[in-house]
Amino acid sequence: MATKGTKVPAIKNVPSRVDPELRSTLDSIKEALEVRLGRRGDPRDRAVTIRELIDSGLAKELKDNPFNPNSGTTSTGIAPPGDGPGDLTTPPAPTGLSASGVFTAVILDWNIATYGNHAYTEIWRSETNEIGGAVLRSTTNAFVYTDEVGYGSTYYYWVRFVTTSDVPGPFNATEGVKAETAVDIGAVMTELSEELSNMPGFNTLLSDIDVTIDGVTLSLQSTLEGIDTAADAAQTAVNNLTTNTPRVIRSTSAPTARGDSSSLQTGDIWIDTDNGNEIFIYTGSTWAASTAGSTSSSDTTLQTQIQLTVTLFHKTQVTFY
Repeated sequence: MATKGTKVPAIKNVPSRVDPELRSTLDSIKEALEVRLGRRGDPRDRAVTIRELIDSGLAKELKDNPFNPNSGTTSTGIAPPGDGPGDLTTPPAPTGLSASGVFTAVILDWNIATYGNHAYTEIWRSETNEIGGAVLRSTTNAFVYTDEVGYGSTYYYWVRFVTTSDVPGPFNATEGVKAETAVDIGAVMTELSEELSNMPGFNTLLSDIDVTIDGVTLSLQSTLEGIDTAADAAQTAVNNLTTNTPRVIRSTSAPTARGDSSSLQTGDIWIDTDNGNEIFIYTGSTWAASTAGSTSSSDTTLQTQIQLTVTLFHKTQVTFY
């Protein structure tokens, strides 16, 4: 907030009894003062005070003002409001720009700036090798930049330095540096499959071409369908094998669940570590004991469950025809 300035008093008129020659001199002095104070004449001829410069922001008051021994007061020292425009030197052109496409991104890097007042680097790109059509992509304080562009993209790149005084330099070159990202293989295969299926005679080829595997001859269409069916069956068998494979559980008491807290399955084996490592087979509802050399019903149940387990393993084998 600006402080209140010193009030300038009005200038009195020259007395009429003054000598005419002196009166003329005093009138001219009065007129000059009133012009400078803006009280007479064109306002553009008014004088500007130091206070007005400070209050308007066009100058700043120095804190350590010198003392004037003649007047016995401290004079007001002023300075420009800022540090000036700074170094307006144009920075050099960047060197060593390279651009490499990696999957869905382009990695750019260039040589470190060697001038003193470097601020940042601008990254420009275009879909064509025309610098006039390039747009500012980003800025960075580093000397490497990653541009995410997606699969199958082609761009040209330029970079230029900017100083701390916001002075941009020239681009690294007139010709852009080209970069391409990888092709989306999945999308290409899907498109190729669609194009093949839309070709004239494609369905005829599926029915007319025969394929013989292990002595069995089928049409190409049937063979492909058989492969799909076998693949589905293999996946189902793997899933069943993961779920239904018998587990061996060692514990001091009859388990109520598997070690991974999943439900017990028919054919699971329990080794009773608290009773001489006696073996039990889970029948689907209870544990059947087995005694070495015995022909008890438990042994018969054990034999049946082992046979079921073996059969399960055989069922998980997949045969392609």
